[in-house]
Amino acid sequence: MHQVYAPKILLLGDEFLNNKILAKILQEMQFDVSTFPTASNGYLKRDFGKVDLMVVEIEDGNGKKDFGWIQQVKQQTPSTKVIVVNSGKSIETIIEAFQNGANDFFRKPVDEKLLSERILALLET
Repeated sequence: MHQVYAPKILLLGDEFLNNKILAKILQEMQFDVSTFPTASNGYLKRDFGKVDLMVVEIEDGNGKKDFGWIQQVKQQTPSTKVIVVNSGKSIETIIEAFQNGANDFFRKPVDEKLLSERILALLET
């Protein structure tokens, strides 16, 4: 029997409940979903093979952001799409995310339905 490819999605962030809800929605849409508490622990220290899309909350407890790892992801796997989620209100934060390779940006709180639709659109490109 022929197995259908399920796109691989990583949800990386500290808001576990939101990741759990989003993971359930995406799994119902037939995606292969993994969740991890932080970007550094979730991606850079593990080998997942090919990842199609990452949704990552970038922010530490002090409100500092580190977008540099997105460049590392894009160098390793240029086809991986990255959506950044952040509570920041400044336009500079959004610009910095895009300058470092993010494909999209959402401010918290994130509407899971809107995010899932954006994920579908990014995976079609």
